[in-house]
Amino acid sequence: MSSKEWSELRETFAACAPRAVAATTAAVMAINPEIDLGGADRFFGLTEEPTDVTYEEVTAAGLPAIWANPVGCDTERALVYFHGGGFVSGSKDSYRKVAAHLAKAAGVRTLIPDYRLAPMNPFPAQLEDARSLYDWLLARGHQPSKIAFAGDSAGGNIATGAALVEFD
Repeated sequence: MSSKEWSELRETFAACAPRAVAATTAAVMAINPEIDLGGADRFFGLTEEPTDVTYEEVTAAGLPAIWANPVGCDTERALVYFHGGGFVSGSKDSYRKVAAHLAKAAGVRTLIPDYRLAPMNPFPAQLEDARSLYDWLLARGHQPSKIAFAGDSAGGNIATGAALVEFD
C-alpha cells in the first residue's frame, strides 16, 4: 500500500505533465508571456516549509526577487538560485521553498529572482539578468569570491552559462 505522501506526489505528477506540455507548446506558438503550467505551484506546494528561514521580498537589478535568510547564516556570502521551467515558466514563488532548503543546508542567504521568461524575452535575456544580478550584488558590497549561482533545469543552464560567457 502506498503512503499518503507518495499518492499525493503521483497525483501531482499526473496532473502536471499533460498540462505542462500543452501550456508550453501553446505559449511558444502564441508567444504568450503569461504562461500557467497549472501544476508547478501544486507540485512545489508539497515541499515542507523549511524551519528557521525568513523571507524578504526585494527588487534586485530591476527584477522581483525573494531573499531566503536562514537564521544565523553567513550574510557576507550570497547564492543566487535560478528556478527551472524550460525558460518559459516557473517563478520565485513556486521555487521559494526548494531554494530555502538549499539556503539552509548551505548556511547562506539565497536570492531567488524572477528572471525574464521566453518567448517574450528570448535568449540571451536570461544571461543578461544573471549578469545584472551579479553586478547588483557587487554594488551592495558582496565580494566576487563570495557569490555563487545555482539552479535546476533551465535555471542550472542559466547559472552555468553565466559563468562561461564573457560580458562587455
